[in-house]
Amino acid sequence: MICKVSAILWDGDDALQAACLLLEDALNAGLSEGYGPIEEMHVEVDAAVHSGLSEPRSVAGSYKHWQTAELVRYLSFPVRLLRDQIEGVATPNLVRRLSESLRSALNFPSKRVPKAFDYIHFRRDVEACLDRLN
Repeated sequence: MICKVSAILWDGDDALQAACLLLEDALNAGLSEGYGPIEEMHVEVDAAVHSGLSEPRSVAGSYKHWQTAELVRYLSFPVRLLRDQIEGVATPNLVRRLSESLRSALNFPSKRVPKAFDYIHFRRDVEACLDRLN
């Protein structure tokens, strides 16, 4: 399984980018291929100025690969951190906050997760990766 962690930012924040890369590396090192028909996991970090009106939701979907035109199935987990939770915080503390937010997002999977996908095993492995990271 390929894991991608990306931050949606209005301006550059080196500590947050470094935290996203550490989280991505830990997830890629710890997750296997044996969960079912999902090939990718996306974690989207939204560095919001305010909390907004609605909470983001987990998404299960698919897209066509740009080179092979094969269908790629993915799970996407939103992580929302407010600007004041990010600014001036060191990278290790940001990794801890990202991990806590991702754990919360794992509690609410998308309703479109395929039945053949072993979500319980997947969640346990993600949480083990997060434990090793912190």
